[in-house]
Amino acid sequence: MRGFFKIVTIVLLMVFNQSFAQDIDMRLAKEYFNEAEYDKAISYFEELFENPQVQQDVYEDYLASLLYTQRYDDAIKMNKKISKKYPSDYEYKVDKGVILLKSGDKDKSDKYFEDLKKFQNVVLSPHVAGWSFESKEKMAKVILEKIHQKFQTYIND
Repeated sequence: MRGFFKIVTIVLLMVFNQSFAQDIDMRLAKEYFNEAEYDKAISYFEELFENPQVQQDVYEDYLASLLYTQRYDDAIKMNKKISKKYPSDYEYKVDKGVILLKSGDKDKSDKYFEDLKKFQNVVLSPHVAGWSFESKEKMAKVILEKIHQKFQTYIND
């Protein structure tokens, strides 16, 4: 019986250790991403993406890192892998078109989006692909400007 508890303890420690290491890798990947050190972030995202439990959690930042470093072939491969796993999630399908566009293959991207529009359950809108870093930055600047204007109005009154 003592041997059984020893084995259970060892297995639990291994699982805890792996989970702890993965958490550290996730934090490092996010930190490198936030610091615009995309090559370093990618090295962590690659490994994390292999774990099906966290694929969706790292996908967006991993894709952005690949696009910022112009690793379009890697972005297509990664996108293909997750699209295969979640075939009804059209966000990944739209991302493929964005990758094609960013890679400079406008004709292929246009054709891809035209084909995508033919699906009955697809509606394209300006915000279908989510918020980009640039759009968030611009929105923050606009909000800051409006706050500044309001603040100036109250000071001058």
